[in-house]
Formats: sequence, C-alpha cells, structure tokens
Amino acid sequence: MRVEIKLKTFFRGTKPMPSFQLASRNVLLILITSICLDGNFLFSQSTEEIAKALSSIDPTIAKDKFQEVFKNQDWEEVRNQINGANAKSSAEWKSITTKEGWEKYSNLKLAQLKTSLGKFPEETTQLNYKVLKSIPRDGYTIECIAYESRSGFWVTANLYRPKNATQAQPGVIICPAHHTPKENKELQEMGGIWSRAGCMVLVLDNLGHGERRQHPFESADSYPKPFRSSRQDYFFRYDLGVQLQLLEESLMGWMYWDIHRGVDLLLAQKDIAKDKIILLGAVAGGGDPAAVAGALDKRIAVVVPFNFGGPQPETKYPLPADAETTFNYAGGGSWESTRNLRLSAKDGFLPWVIVGSIAPRKLIYGHEFSWDQENDPVWKRLQKIHQLHGTTDSLGFTTGRGSVKGSSPEDSHCTHIGRTHRQNIHVLLEKWLDIKGVKDTPLESLASVNLKCLETKSAKDECPVKIQGPLEKLAQAQIDNALKKYPTPMTNETLASFKKDWSNKLGAIASTMAAEVISRENTISENISITKALLKTEKEHHVPLILL
Repeated sequence: MRVEIKLKTFFRGTKPMPSFQLASRNVLLILITSICLDGNFLFSQSTEEIAKALSSIDPTIAKDKFQEVFKNQDWEEVRNQINGANAKSSAEWKSITTKEGWEKYSNLKLAQLKTSLGKFPEETTQLNYKVLKSIPRDGYTIECIAYESRSGFWVTANLYRPKNATQAQPGVIICPAHHTPKENKELQEMGGIWSRAGCMVLVLDNLGHGERRQHPFESADSYPKPFRSSRQDYFFRYDLGVQLQLLEESLMGWMYWDIHRGVDLLLAQKDIAKDKIILLGAVAGGGDPAAVAGALDKRIAVVVPFNFGGPQPETKYPLPADAETTFNYAGGGSWESTRNLRLSAKDGFLPWVIVGSIAPRKLIYGHEFSWDQENDPVWKRLQKIHQLHGTTDSLGFTTGRGSVKGSSPEDSHCTHIGRTHRQNIHVLLEKWLDIKGVKDTPLESLASVNLKCLETKSAKDECPVKIQGPLEKLAQAQIDNALKKYPTPMTNETLASFKKDWSNKLGAIASTMAAEVISRENTISENISITKALLKTEKEHHVPLILL
C-alpha cells in the first residue's frame, strides 16, 4: 500500500513550498517513513484515513532560535566556502612575484579548468564545413555556413567576407550574448563594419540558440497559451547544462569547443592572417565562453570578454576602497552554469585567473556600464600580470556608461556589443593589428530569416544540430564502460572502487564529527509512534528529522 503525505509547512510561520523549490534550496528536513503501525489500525483503516492521520502530525521540530538557524545555515555555509576560496586565491596571488611563478600557477589552473569542462574530441579530427548560400552586400559577402564541431553535431554561423581584399585578412569570431542568435542587428553591424575594413568575421549560433535550439518553442504558435518565445533559448540553457552535467560534460565545455573549431575554420581559409585572430564575447553570456576559449586556445591573438573576470553590471558601483579584500572574485551568475563554473572555487580557477591567463597575448577588458577602474582589484592584478610579462602595451579596456538598473540614454544597454563599447575596440585593434579604416556607422540590416542556414530538409539532414543523438551515444558508451568496470555481483574490491569513484564525484562526503542529538521527543498519535529529533551533524550544521 502506498500512502502519499503532503505536509503544508515544515516550520511554523513558513509558507507552503513546492517540491521543486525544496530541492533547489536544499531544505534539510528529512522525513524518514519507516512506518510501524499497529496491525489492526493498518488493515482496518482506509488509505484516506491513514493519510489523514499522518497529515495531522505537526511536523514542526525547530523552535525558537533554531528557526533562524535553519533559515540561514545553508547560505552561510556556502558563503563561508566562497569567502574561503576568495581568501585562498588572494593569498596565492600575493605569493607570485615573477613571470615564471605566474606561468606555473596559471598553467595549473588552466589544466584544472579544462579537466572540469569534460572530455574533448581528438585535435586531429578533420573539420567539415558547408557553404549553404551566399548573400552579396555592399563591400562584403555573407555566407550562411555550417561546420562540424563534434562528430554528427554541427554549428550554424554567418561568415562575413570582404570583397576585393588585397592582403591577408584578420579573423574575427563573435560569441553572441544569450539574448539573441546570430541574426541580430548589432551582430550584422559588426560583421559588416569589420568585413568592410578587410576582416573575415564569423558570427556563430551558441549551443541551444537560434537554429541550434534544443527545445520545441520556436515561436508564439508553438504553445497554446501566451509565453515569452524570444526568451526560451535563454531559459533552456539551464536544462541543457543539466543534461550535459549528467554525463560529466558541461555547457561551457561544448561552447568552448565550438569556438575552438571556429578558429580551425578561420585558419583553414587561404586568405586569413593566421597571427591576427580576434575573439569577442558579448555582454551577457558571450563574455564567459570567450574568456575561457581565449585562455585555453593560444592561437587567438586578441580576446575581448565583456562582463567576466571582475565587477559585473550588478556589482555595486562605485566599489569600496577595500575591494582588494572584500571583492567576490569567485563571481556569480544565478542559475547559468557558464557563469558558475564547476569546481572553480574549490580548485581556484576563478574568473580573474582565467582572464589573467590570456597574457601575454592581448586583452581588452570589457564592461557594459560604468566601471570603477581606480578601485577594481582585478584590473590591478591584470596590470601586474602584464608587467611581469613585459607586455603592458597588450592590455586595454572598453567601457560603457550608467547602470544596468537605469533606462535613460545615459545607460549604455546593448544586446551584444554596442557602438559605445566598440569605439575603444577600434582604437586598440588599429594600434595592435593595424586594422584601419573602420567606419562604425549604422548599416541596413537584413531580416533574420534571410540569414538562416538550414533552410532545406537536405541541409538539416546533412548538418544535424540536435544534441540528443550525440548525447545518447555518449551515455551508452559510459554505461557500457561502467558495466565492464563494475560487473555484478560486486566483490568487496569492486565495491570499494565503486565507493571511491562516487566519493571523487560528490566531493567530501565523510562526516567530520559524530552526529550529536540536540533534542528528541517521542509521542504516539492515532497508534503512530513519532520520534522528532534535531541532530547536529557538522559544525554549525543542524538536521531536523522525523521517524514514524
């Protein structure tokens, strides 16, 4: 017999909380239903009566001061761990005084970063790409292309080519923000202005966006009730990230590899200037993968990550004078896995370390809104890193105006990279790479539909963009390997190995102290024996428990 119990509240004075919220907030009340009911009661009562009896039990355990303890203990624990990671990273930074010391530290952190991202295909995998159509424009051509990032998994992109180029062309890759796919007006403008100036510009669809969306909600017609169709690509980043994490992969890892293969594509062009590859990451969700790809792929000469590494648009402005010791170097990005990189705080490859590891190559440190340059502790670290390398001339910045909270013309909101933000980028690219003659004026944009790549069934069949197939193959391979590694029945040796592997995946799971019973109460209600207990399982960590 199955009895379902719905407890309206866990603590007195709290509101009912849906199960998905409980899971996401890691509520620590544990309900153990080892139900020992009197036999006559069990068989003489209906399921409804039993459920009613159980539902009448007051689940409150925490009272008085423990109400506040439960409310804050998880957040406090996480906060303390983040503060500890920041302090550890700062202490390690203070110990670095030479270029060799920084390179040793940086190489270790980048190796840990790459390991955390998942597994990658062989570097020797041949790059396949198709030009699906070409669109002539004034001074340049737009090619709607697709290239194979992983076996059986393709990237849709627009490649802007200059017309009548007389010399090797710098290559620009633009990683869009999470707001829109590749066809956005700002992206078209950047493709046009830089291709007119003699550059080859690749604008790709991020994984899960545009033609590479992994959900069915393409338009308002996809669902009978009103919903924000334009935001579904963004919302489903979370689901896609979880799917990849289940296979020990990551959304950031797959996005990085798409960019890496984009560099391969540019370098395969006969007219490309191989030493002039530029990577730009747009303001929201584009700067993160651009910074990671820029740090890991040494073929990229200039990296322009927005809103990653230091203060974010949401960071209080101006910064306090003691920001060196109080700044949250670990960063934060709500539910976006690309902004909360797995193991980054534990292993120390914090955002500032990733951006700093681009040195001695050229970096433009991008900020969407007003930037407190004087008090930014990350900027000071970037300056010192380039001083150690003797490359202070390879460090620049670009910044906007106002605040993310404002809505006036003085607040430099943009969808990807606005004209305000591009001004100093043009200055630095001319200085560093001799990219001259950039006329950053408004260009007539095409309708989004004109820049789609997979317009025919044959194109969709030849260039599959759905991730389900590759993930199923990956999952099956992992299952097969696990069955070989852990055959049943398990021996003691195999079981020990199994537990060790789980411990490695879950982190520190062994308790640091024996559980202490803070309080215990035994009662009987409706022939149900009830034990309520409050346990202290770790330092300052309490678990309420009900045993029926």
